[in-house]
Amino acid sequence: MGDVIGHTPDPVAFLELARLALRPGGLLMVVTADFESLMGRLLQIKSREHLVYFTQRSLATAARTAGFPHPSVKRWGRQRSIDAMRHSTTFSGRAQRLVALLSVPVVRPLIERTLFRCFKDELLLTEQSSPARPLPA
Repeated sequence: MGDVIGHTPDPVAFLELARLALRPGGLLMVVTADFESLMGRLLQIKSREHLVYFTQRSLATAARTAGFPHPSVKRWGRQRSIDAMRHSTTFSGRAQRLVALLSVPVVRPLIERTLFRCFKDELLLTEQSSPARPLPA
């Protein structure tokens, strides 16, 4: 679930449904903006779209409340292309204006290599469901 959970009115219920839908041994992966990250707040705050924002702790708590026993929540950042970001709807208007300034060909490669590797702006929640148990003999 990439960039979905922040748009749901009840993230715990949403995660409960995901837990129920997972097959034995299945892997849940959730990506959302990191509210504790400066880059996350700068790029991802969109009050007309996001209903909920998460920190590492709050996302792990939501997953445990939904029945996932050992959720792993890590700060994460994906490699982004400045050119693609100029047309992205996942960023705030302020961020889109900043991206337009950063798209100068001379500085763009440097920014793409360093900025997003240094500043993690998202959270990655993972949890693997229990494997199937063999039927008793």
